[in-house]
Amino acid sequence: FDTYIFSPFHDGAGGQTDQRLLVVALKWTALADTSQAAISSIIDLDLAQTATNGREFAVQRSSGNYLVEQNDAGVRFLIASLGDTALQTTAGISGSAQDPMALLKNGQAFGDHPLDADGASDAHLVLGMRQQVAGGTIAKGESGWVAIVLSLSIDAAHSENQQWQAVSQFMGSRTAEQLVSDEVAFWDTWHSKESIPAGVHPYERRLFRQSTAILKMGQVREGGRGHGQILASLIPGNWNISWVRDAAYAIMGLTAAGHYDEAKAGLSFMLGAQMRKDGNRNFYQVNYIERDLGVSLSSDYAISVTRYYGNGTEESDINTAGPNIEWDNWGLFLWALGDYVAKSGDRTLVDAHWDTISLRVADLLIELTESERDLLHTDSSIWERHWSRYGAAVEPETRKHFTYSNICAYQG
Repeated sequence: FDTYIFSPFHDGAGGQTDQRLLVVALKWTALADTSQAAISSIIDLDLAQTATNGREFAVQRSSGNYLVEQNDAGVRFLIASLGDTALQTTAGISGSAQDPMALLKNGQAFGDHPLDADGASDAHLVLGMRQQVAGGTIAKGESGWVAIVLSLSIDAAHSENQQWQAVSQFMGSRTAEQLVSDEVAFWDTWHSKESIPAGVHPYERRLFRQSTAILKMGQVREGGRGHGQILASLIPGNWNISWVRDAAYAIMGLTAAGHYDEAKAGLSFMLGAQMRKDGNRNFYQVNYIERDLGVSLSSDYAISVTRYYGNGTEESDINTAGPNIEWDNWGLFLWALGDYVAKSGDRTLVDAHWDTISLRVADLLIELTESERDLLHTDSSIWERHWSRYGAAVEPETRKHFTYSNICAYQG
């Protein structure tokens, strides 16, 4: 077996998709002559965990040859089959005799306990899908493909029919093998635009391509205010949230590689993000920066003091020593923006947002400079020391003058 598991970037029509999809494709090869072959999949999504009533529901739609698993909180998966000639599906309570895994272990067919149009509902359902990949005689060395495509919707206003139409459009009339080859072609085309340093070893070239691919995968493609933000780590990493600092370095990496569209999207996200508010003022500015430093800034800042939620709003972690407030973010943003303009020659962001860039980012760094030291006021910086005055909290170190913040401000 050769297995391919990926969240597709290609949309099947030469572009890029923003659907929440997962493709699980398998190429099988017969090691001996046989009379038939089938592939069984166990699907354990456990949507009851996020349900308000503690239950989930599953059903097979014969009209589209797909399964639906959903809960009452608006979370819905569609699971479609590709490459089968006779699909069998089942659903059973986890750990019960009709759990699909138990059926397989006991040599029972999914068809003996079918999931049908009436569906099933319980606190923890496990779904089974058996794809008949070939009928008749299969010769040694013969191969074929099957796949399942999972689609996630978390929007209650997005109907099942709309979701299925979008999945159907993505799949089209393609085979499982074509889904895989089209995804590989997408990445080959994307990588072909890269500016890779001359003379690198083949291993270094592979590492370069893997690194840019991870940056691409870490950028939000969904529409809305969160579009374009770059996460500090991919799921299942703990830090799958967008820090200004991590994103700025990622943007500079994308710019250096020649991926200007992605770099621009990351910068556009930050320029369009929503700061946390206290009334009509920035929350951290009024309640911490201006209050504790005794300054009155000329504008409300435009770039987060720490990081962003997925919906494009500002967030900073906080404890008994206060929040993290990091001046290096603003300098890093300016640095990444200037680097993008210098390398791409594209000034559209600067021209469209000059007042924001100059008045709500750059000027504020100047205003936060202490005249007696020519250093920025104390902050949390890259070390994420919390906001309380140095020595005034349980933490051994809190805000102070950090070289790193000043270097980033100067560079920006």
